[in-house]
Amino acid sequence: MEKKFKQDESANGLKFVYFDRHLYQPLLRLKKADHLKIDPPALDEGGGEGEGKFIEDLKSYVRENPQQLRGKKIFVLRNLPHRGIGFFDTTSFYPDFIIWIKEGKKQRIIFVDPKGIHHFGPNHPKLNLHNRLKEIQPKLKKPNVSLDSFIVSTTSIESLTSQGWNRSAEEWTTNHVLFQESEDYLQQMLSE
Repeated sequence: MEKKFKQDESANGLKFVYFDRHLYQPLLRLKKADHLKIDPPALDEGGGEGEGKFIEDLKSYVRENPQQLRGKKIFVLRNLPHRGIGFFDTTSFYPDFIIWIKEGKKQRIIFVDPKGIHHFGPNHPKLNLHNRLKEIQPKLKKPNVSLDSFIVSTTSIESLTSQGWNRSAEEWTTNHVLFQESEDYLQQMLSE
């Protein structure tokens, strides 16, 4: 079985995703299916591809950019929906992933949520988590730990513009919304 999931095998619509930086193995990808129930839910189980593509992209980025990651240890954890680390009392926001980047004595903790944002309003709390984390960070009293967050939009910037969102690509990036279709979204996220 271990050999199968290390090779990113698929069976019955279920795909094993082996990523040695994830804290448990394997990650599972599954589009909506009646024949299988997985808890916690598999990546992409709701029918989208944001979570699974994010992990595949991160896996490729780590493999293809060893020079940029030299001296850094990277770990990722799939956050459990409704019982993992959550934010906001009113919206119960549980970002899909937590990335730890450790470099010497410094740690950067990044909360990442890949999702379609076409149904969000511009003031949706999920789009402002990065600001809230900057308020929380000093309360930790841990100067070597920084908190950050990003929404990885599976909705294209063109689609949002056609819906009346009048933000430039730079404004989106400043607000910690990156577009999964962009080739450099992980570089933007992982560089300080």
